[in-house]
Amino acid sequence: MNPKALSRNALLIFVALFSLVIAIYLMPRLNPFFASSPHLTRAQARAVVEECLQRQKWNVEGFFCDALYLYDGSGLDYLMGTFGAIPIINLGREDRLPLSYWHFEFYRNDPRDQQRETFSFNVSPTGKLLGFGHNLPDSVARDSLSSVAAQQLAVQTLQSWLDTPASAFKLEQSSSIKKPKRTDHRFDFVRTAPELGEGAEVVEIKIAGNELTSGWHYFREPQNFTAVSGVVGSANILINVISVAVYLVLLFTVLVAFLRKYHEGEIGVRTGIWLGGIVFFTLVFSAVNSWEHLGFGVGMGAISQFYTKLIQFGLQTVFGYNFIALMVMSSWTVGEQALRIDKPSLLSGVDSLFNFKWLSKNLGRELPLGFAFGAIAVGVTHLLGYVLIHTFGAIPRIGSGSGGAFGQYLPFYGMLVTIIMGALFDELVFRLFLITYLRRWLKSSAAAILLSALLYAVFFIFFNDTYGFRASYQIMLPIFALGLIQGYVFWRYGLLAAMASIVFFSVANQIGVLLSSPAPFFIGNAFAAILLLAGMLVVGLIALKRGETFEYTPEDEPAHIRRIKERVRLQKELEIAHRVQLGLLPKTNPTVSGFDIAGICIPALEVGGDYFDFVDLHEGNLGIAVGDVSGKGIPAAIYMTLTKGILQSHAGEDPSPKHVLSKVNSLMYRTIERNWYVSMFYAVLDSRRRLLRFARAGHNPGIIFRTGESQARLLQTAGIGLGLDPGEKFNRTLVEGELQISPGDTLVLYTDGFTEAMNSDTEEFGEERFLDILQRYKNSSASELVQYIIEAVREFAGEQPQHDDMTLVVLKALH
Repeated sequence: MNPKALSRNALLIFVALFSLVIAIYLMPRLNPFFASSPHLTRAQARAVVEECLQRQKWNVEGFFCDALYLYDGSGLDYLMGTFGAIPIINLGREDRLPLSYWHFEFYRNDPRDQQRETFSFNVSPTGKLLGFGHNLPDSVARDSLSSVAAQQLAVQTLQSWLDTPASAFKLEQSSSIKKPKRTDHRFDFVRTAPELGEGAEVVEIKIAGNELTSGWHYFREPQNFTAVSGVVGSANILINVISVAVYLVLLFTVLVAFLRKYHEGEIGVRTGIWLGGIVFFTLVFSAVNSWEHLGFGVGMGAISQFYTKLIQFGLQTVFGYNFIALMVMSSWTVGEQALRIDKPSLLSGVDSLFNFKWLSKNLGRELPLGFAFGAIAVGVTHLLGYVLIHTFGAIPRIGSGSGGAFGQYLPFYGMLVTIIMGALFDELVFRLFLITYLRRWLKSSAAAILLSALLYAVFFIFFNDTYGFRASYQIMLPIFALGLIQGYVFWRYGLLAAMASIVFFSVANQIGVLLSSPAPFFIGNAFAAILLLAGMLVVGLIALKRGETFEYTPEDEPAHIRRIKERVRLQKELEIAHRVQLGLLPKTNPTVSGFDIAGICIPALEVGGDYFDFVDLHEGNLGIAVGDVSGKGIPAAIYMTLTKGILQSHAGEDPSPKHVLSKVNSLMYRTIERNWYVSMFYAVLDSRRRLLRFARAGHNPGIIFRTGESQARLLQTAGIGLGLDPGEKFNRTLVEGELQISPGDTLVLYTDGFTEAMNSDTEEFGEERFLDILQRYKNSSASELVQYIIEAVREFAGEQPQHDDMTLVVLKALH
């Protein structure tokens, strides 16, 4: 490795490590998930619940049980907005306020429109009972307590329950409700303090008859907080709607592009199907991994809670996971096809990975680089988050009902989901497909990366499974920066490098949260992820040092890649042919005393069959030819080249256009296939005598505008196309004409590509419009008249593709 490369790599490693240190320092000061990480696992919290069940003598046999780890999103939102992020994160860590908890809910599979018996419990991160509840149906009979006796029981419960002295709580309200067979009582005890702002710490106790049925300890934000905070304001709703719209437009665009390419037979779908399938089943198992969160807080009329889970799972699978998998499949198939044409080297790493060449140099070049940039992305996004919070007053927030990785059965699998979704969804959709697609549209790699990063940031506002900010659009800044980094890594180093970068970025954030918990179970899951990342990095370094470069052999190369390469080869050959053909046409307009002459040929395809030429003849005469081969594409271009060679070889032998075309026809007939022919208008200009002799072999008539005449005249002599007849009929039919040209006269020779140009309504430009444009601008110079005609035809056609070659020659006699 040369010294410059060593210095560059050393700098990259230093920046990556420095960025990682910044992230490690800032993460617990910015991320609201650090506010209250659990010290207990689900099983340990369940043991606390079992103690309460035994103490209360409640029987939950035959009940379903859901266990979720939840954060009080609105409470954290208010407190962080009032006191700042760092003090509230520290407050939550000390477990001084009920800001997060394990929530257990026991229920039977009964319809919701029936009175149901349920049990609920909240357990704090350190194992304190924050809440318990037994929902008794109204029909259950109990001996009733008086209001005084019920209040005494509530006060005794308050005194024996909390660590905070009961004297700090004041009775805010009490109520009694008469049920058919008992009387229920509710007592709300409230503690206010400066450190709570306008919020309050609440203990809510309910007594059904003579039974203590519930006690809930929670933080209550001010009543009007949700309205004044803007969390559900119109601006916030609008930006989230835009975020969803970006997803839907992307989904539609990707699927349309896939269907079009698939119909054209230009893509291979096997790998795309595999990748889409991996994403689909990853998401399905992810739902299972977070099964107890499914259906939480969701009501579907009278449908029971368990069936609500199943329905939500089915809806997510059909309308969520399927479409995400389709996006991944389509993004890969379309993006791969385009990238193999534009910049195939960017796929060398994933080619190696997908062909199980895990120790190839391709992989070794990209994997360590990706990890380095992933570390930089972690540091940059946290630094921007810090700036947003401390400079612009952004408030970090998490949604109610979110428990992050702690609520999953296996957090390590949750991180695998993050790896797969980051590598296969984010990178295939926003980098492989979107950047490649936008680059072709914008004609700029930098603009494509910028726009892709912006769309990524907008998409992230709604589809964000980490934490965000209030206001929600503020998350766009760090995610936009992430999109820029990922786009640069993708376009500079390759798709696998971008995948490695997003994997490191996503997993590093989750590892930090898991390590904030002292519970060995969560720490173990975090270290499993660290070992996975370390293993991937070691494999990459070994591959870089010892691996060999992987390249497809002709035998192993997938059929669709062979088709793409063949298409690229053909495209390059067509580009060469196009340059060659343009080289055969006149490079400059001829200079003839007393005349202004201009010509142009615009092929419809890369190469075409239209032709024009200027031939210098004896005594200063000029031969002018405009021709049109009956077909298009490469065969037409070949016949055009043949026609040019034959015409130029015979034009100097005879000043008669008829005789020249007769010789050209004779040779063309012996050479050209029977279903092909060439039409041509050939004229010889005698500039001294201002005399034009011409012949028309089945071509469009020439158009002459005479000085002093308001209407154009057509040079419409008889003749048939070149190559249709061996000579006898051709010579008998062909008529030579002669025209004396006066100062100010304008002659126009053209092919039917102009008059047959179509717009979106399949309406032709037509000869009438063509003549009208010529009439309107006939006093312009020859070059200006050519441009006026081209602009008029293009404006008429609009976005419709040019379906035929267009050739035009203008000759003006000067005064």
